[in-house]
Amino acid sequence: MGNALRSSRLLSSLLSRYGSATLRVVSLMLIITGPLIAATDATELSSGCNWVEIPVAPIDWDATGQNPAFMTFDKSDGILTLLSFKYYETITIWKLIDGAWINVWNGDLDLPPNLYFGDVGNFYYDEILGSPMLLVDYSGPVIETCWQFLWRYVPGSGFVNPTNLPLCAERESFSVDYDNLRKREVFVGEFGYGMGVYPLSIEYDGIYYYIVPNTSSDVTDLIFEMGRSGYDPNTGHVVFFGQRYEEQPAETWEYNGKVWTLIQTINSPPMRNEAPIYGMFYVPALGGLLAIPNATNSMDTWIYRNHQWYILADSGKPDHNYFGLMAYDPIRHVPIYYDPGLIAYGHSNKLWELKCPSHIRPVAKP
Repeated sequence: MGNALRSSRLLSSLLSRYGSATLRVVSLMLIITGPLIAATDATELSSGCNWVEIPVAPIDWDATGQNPAFMTFDKSDGILTLLSFKYYETITIWKLIDGAWINVWNGDLDLPPNLYFGDVGNFYYDEILGSPMLLVDYSGPVIETCWQFLWRYVPGSGFVNPTNLPLCAERESFSVDYDNLRKREVFVGEFGYGMGVYPLSIEYDGIYYYIVPNTSSDVTDLIFEMGRSGYDPNTGHVVFFGQRYEEQPAETWEYNGKVWTLIQTINSPPMRNEAPIYGMFYVPALGGLLAIPNATNSMDTWIYRNHQWYILADSGKPDHNYFGLMAYDPIRHVPIYYDPGLIAYGHSNKLWELKCPSHIRPVAKP
C-alpha cells in the first residue's frame, strides 16, 4: 500500500471521528515535519537531484606519469584538492582554481631510516588539526613488518611533521571520518600491528591516537577487508559498507564509539571484489550518506538513512569507468565526482557535482 494512500486514510479517519479542528492540527504537523517517509520496503528516493558536469580543463594524466589517487576538500582555503603520485615517492598537490587543476606543490617525502615506501594510504582533511593529512605505509627490513606515518600538508612547505603510527592498513578499506558527537577522528580499515591482532579502528582526540578493540555483538574476529565508511550525524554513528572477506556479500555496519553492529538492510549497493565504493559522505539535503558503487554496468547513486539503503531515483549518472575519485564540498553542500580518464580505464576526464533543490525532503517511493 502506498504511503500517500496510508496518509489519506489516516486524515479521513481523523476528520470523521474528531472533526475539522483535528485535521487542521495534523495538516500543520505535516507542514512542520515535512513529507511523510514511506515504509522501509521502498527501494528508491525521489529527490529532484541531478548530476551536472562541471567545466574543467582536462589533464592528460598518462602523459604526466602521475597517478591521481585521492581528492578532498581543503577547508583551510575552501578549494577542492587532489593528490597524485609518481613512482609512489614523488607527491603532487593540485588545486581546482578557475576551472583548471593547478599544480601547487611537488616533492618527495623524506623516508624514515631503514624503511621503504609502501603505498599511499589516504589523503583527507583533518577537522581537528585543520589541514590536509597524508597517510603512507612503509615496509621495514624485517619480512611482513610495516609502519604508518601521518604527514601534515602545509602550503608552500609540503608535507611536514610525520607522526608514526605502529600500524598497517589496506588502501582499499581505509577511511577517516570526523565523529562530531564525540569530537574525534575515527580511522576505519584493515589494520595490523603484529601478533595476529587486527584492530578495526583508531581514534584521534587531538592529543593521542587510540587503538580501539574489535567489539561486536554479531560476529567474532571482525575484520573489514574492503569498503568505505562515513559519519551519520542523525545517529552519531560511523557507518561502514563493504566486505569482511573477498567473495562475501557486502554488509552494512554501524559503530557507536564502543561496539560495531551489523545492520540488516533490505537492499544495499552492488559491490564487486577489488572495486571501490565512492563517497560515504553525509548530504544534508538528502538526510543521509551518499555512496556510488563501482559495479559492472551499474553506477547508481545510493543513500543510506534510517538504517536502510535507497537508490536516488531520477538523478542520472556521471560518466564513469573503473577508477574515479569523490569528495564533498561543505561550503556549497554538494558531492563531487571526478573521473581522471586514465587510458587503462577508459577516457572521460570529467568533473561532476550532484545538485539538489535546497528545499527538498526526499520521499521514498512505495
